[in-house]
Amino acid sequence: MGAGTSDADLRLSAFRNTDGSVTVVALNAAAGATPVSFSLQNIGFTTGTATPYVTDGSRSTARQQAVPVTGGSLKATVPARSLVTYTVRR
Repeated sequence: MGAGTSDADLRLSAFRNTDGSVTVVALNAAAGATPVSFSLQNIGFTTGTATPYVTDGSRSTARQQAVPVTGGSLKATVPARSLVTYTVRR
């Protein structure tokens, strides 16, 4: 799947899983938290939830509170110098 951003400190990848869910991986190299809005186009659903898992200097794949997906978009904040994996499900 395609994933892109104009933010030089943010790296994105996206994958479709065999169970139909989608995974978005966001790496934030910035010294500050970065608000993001992912437009989830052509994934087959426009509502659901995204469960974030954070890895940083003090956490290793730590599950966070789910974020709603509405209108085909996911809005969240990627903490400074962290990797967040969002698992998006219907």
